[in-house]
Amino acid sequence: NMKNGVTDGLTHFNATNNDSLECIETLDTTYATVNWTYANGNIDEGVTFAADCIPFIGPVWHVSTTGSDSTGNGSEESPFATIQTAIDSSSDGDTVLVETGTYVENIDFDGKNIVIGSHFLTTGDTSFISQTIIDGDSSGTVVSIVNGEDSSAVLTGLTIQNGFSTWSGGIQLISSNPKLISLVVQNNYARNTGAGIMIRSSDPIIHQTVVKGNKLVGTGMGARRGAGIFCANSSAIITETKITNNINMEGRSGGIEFVDSSFATLNDVIISYNIGTGLTCTDGSGPWADHLPSRPILTNVQIIGNTGGGIEVSHDSGPTMANTTIAYNTKLYGNSGWSGGAGIFSLNGYVAFDPDNRSSIYYNSIIGRAFGADIKIVTTFPNPNPFVEVYLDTFTVLTPTDYYASPIHNLSFDILVGLDTLINSDIYVSPDGNDNNSGLSENEPFRTIGYALSRLNADSSNIRTIHLSQGVYSPESNGESFPITWNSYMNLSGAGEEETEINADSTGDVFYFENIVSSQLSNLTIKKGNPRSLIIRDSHDLLFTDMTITENIGGDYGGSAISSVHSSVIFSNVNITNNSSSSFALISIGPSQNEGGNWVGPFPQVKFENVLISGNNQIQGQSIVYAHYDNTLFNNVTITDNEVESVFGSAPTIKNTIIWDNEVDFVIHDELDDSLIFISYSNIQGGWEGTGNIDEDPRFCNPESSDYTLAENSPCVGSGENNANMGALDVGCGPYNFSPTDFSLIEPSNDSEIMIDASNVDNGSITFSWEESTDENDDILTYLMRTTSNEIGNHDIDTSATSFSVSYADMIEDMTENNVTVATIEWTVHVTDGIDTVEANNAPFTITIDGGWAMNASAEALIPEVFALHQNYPNPFNPSTSLRYDLPENSLVNITIYDMMGREVKTLVNQTQDAGYKSVVWNATNDYGRPVSAGIYLYQIQAGKYISTKKMVLLK
Repeated sequence: NMKNGVTDGLTHFNATNNDSLECIETLDTTYATVNWTYANGNIDEGVTFAADCIPFIGPVWHVSTTGSDSTGNGSEESPFATIQTAIDSSSDGDTVLVETGTYVENIDFDGKNIVIGSHFLTTGDTSFISQTIIDGDSSGTVVSIVNGEDSSAVLTGLTIQNGFSTWSGGIQLISSNPKLISLVVQNNYARNTGAGIMIRSSDPIIHQTVVKGNKLVGTGMGARRGAGIFCANSSAIITETKITNNINMEGRSGGIEFVDSSFATLNDVIISYNIGTGLTCTDGSGPWADHLPSRPILTNVQIIGNTGGGIEVSHDSGPTMANTTIAYNTKLYGNSGWSGGAGIFSLNGYVAFDPDNRSSIYYNSIIGRAFGADIKIVTTFPNPNPFVEVYLDTFTVLTPTDYYASPIHNLSFDILVGLDTLINSDIYVSPDGNDNNSGLSENEPFRTIGYALSRLNADSSNIRTIHLSQGVYSPESNGESFPITWNSYMNLSGAGEEETEINADSTGDVFYFENIVSSQLSNLTIKKGNPRSLIIRDSHDLLFTDMTITENIGGDYGGSAISSVHSSVIFSNVNITNNSSSSFALISIGPSQNEGGNWVGPFPQVKFENVLISGNNQIQGQSIVYAHYDNTLFNNVTITDNEVESVFGSAPTIKNTIIWDNEVDFVIHDELDDSLIFISYSNIQGGWEGTGNIDEDPRFCNPESSDYTLAENSPCVGSGENNANMGALDVGCGPYNFSPTDFSLIEPSNDSEIMIDASNVDNGSITFSWEESTDENDDILTYLMRTTSNEIGNHDIDTSATSFSVSYADMIEDMTENNVTVATIEWTVHVTDGIDTVEANNAPFTITIDGGWAMNASAEALIPEVFALHQNYPNPFNPSTSLRYDLPENSLVNITIYDMMGREVKTLVNQTQDAGYKSVVWNATNDYGRPVSAGIYLYQIQAGKYISTKKMVLLK
């Protein structure tokens, strides 16, 4: 290697007058070709430069599609038909020269250090590569070099395709160090690893090779192992090679993966457009794994357009990078189990940036969210050192935020060029805005919150706010993508809970906070997250205030409303209502998997202050709240009208709180130790021992309409700690109105029979009486007595007394007017304070009045003085009504029904009748017995010279 640091400026190099010199190996062939020339007298004419000068050694065994394995001898004149036959005939140092054509076979070097190649080997013509094909016919690995072959074993100038195997489809290298030069390895398949090339315990050289269109089709962990190239416990040298369009069906490790202490060197390599991660490094797994880190060196590598992210590293493995570009890679939210890092994602991994030969990372994106789009570093080991120094030539922005690199407080940046400029002021967003606007005013708002996050610059000294106008922010209304993943030092302020709605429409979680500090959300409603509304991880100094969290669906995840992991958060003036979950808890508060490992700030505490939790439903879950930390505080919280197994599945600190009218088996789960539960100055239905606790109806103003403010005379007013009110909401109405107390009817007793005769008709009476009702509010009570009778009609009486009397004489008059001798009366009494009405608790009673004797005895005296036609009863009516009329003398009587057009409908009476009180019933039919339609009708009486007409209304 004559151009390597010390000899960087070497131009006077002489290698002349050497007839046997054909090729010089050098790492920088471009430099050598330009500077060391025949014209300059440095070298003989025709001498070339290459990273590997492939020897053409012999004897030469010839293979052709027109040859024969049975009659051929491997000579140029009589070639073999298969490559494997030539291999079997060869010895170390031989060459197998393959004519153009397609050879359907699976070959094995069988431990022989030989050269196998097309006529590219003899001519340097690259067209022979595509014309000379070894096709595995999906019957196994196409090429196996697995028996200790050394660097004099060479495979060159061929296309390797259509292999299919569990561990490798195209080329398999085990415990061997061959050279793979100028190959195309394409369209091979494997279940578990290395669909293109699998390298295990080998140190090969791969040069000027294209690895494309290879596919991993298995499932499970094995299928996440290098669709293009898989390299385990190996130190491969890969130069001027392209790894592209390979597919990992599970989304990881689509390009190349290094595991088990693989210290490879990649120079001038392109890893592009693979489905799955471009480059993956880890300590490995599987039967051969030594679980030691892999540390490849990348120089002049381009990792572009991969759909599972650019680089993913873990377990102290990862690359050292110089002049490497990582750009335009994408990653789905939730891909690979950890989210973020479409450029570089590190899970306890290692990433080193050369400060002199700087790399570039830009325009990588997370589909479905925006969090650490270019770089995401996750550390979960105890006491790790997560701080990473990032030296870059070009980055998406000059001053990264969490949107581009996360966690921002664990990263130190030295960037020369930023492609996009961030905004150093508050930003405005409206569903009617445009992301091409400036975003700097209400008149020039951006359209989406996600885009605003990508443009906003904020830090601990310059906390910024995104101002939302009124409206709905959803996939349908403004194209918002969910979850919205938040940045540190940024606030979000809506126009009000009723005015601003952030609606995920069940497309994902609504908000995601990870490693976020000093942020606030306020004055808005967030709804329809699926499976969760708020996910908060390893964050602190967060405030959620004046918000509503509603209609979120938990599915199989805990914390459908709130999931807080190892975070310090305050929820203040928040309504958590009408959410559902089918597992675990509605609100989940717990430790992270990296307890103590990735935490910045004080020991976490979650506080709920002035929070209403109502109308939520745990379909199969356990609790409204599960809090791992006993310092979780619920202060001035109202928890009501929820359907759950228990309110608390853990033991937080609770004070000044109302827990009432929930459909629960337990307020505190029965498996918890009561001595660990701290409840004070709270109203707990069913009671709970503790300082200042009560068990009384809280007297909400209007719980049926979800108004859980307190009445002036609520027992929760002034009963909290330091005379504060209990619950989330203040006094919202006047004194609670107590309904009048229960009372009973007394007499006449139920089913009584009363006989009116000569002995009592003149001075007897019926006295209806009932018990007295009282009112705790000292309101004036009014009793409403009502009697109903099919025979004599209905009567209503209002009174402040507890009894009412009717004389027998009045009763006989009613019966006479209705032409009945026996009447059945049903009676009841209601009491009202003007707000609430209560009926007697034993009502109604029924009595029967027999007035036959009295009516017969006085029949002579019961003659009307004048003709009269009375108003029908009932009116309006359905299906029948009674018409009463008075005859002072015997008369020819005609009573006829007419419609409003004057047309005759029904003749009810047309005969001579004796004087007296009369009545007739009309059943709403015409003269033909057919029902008539609803409407207004006239009824007219003609008796002698007396004529009278009245109206009545028929209802249907």
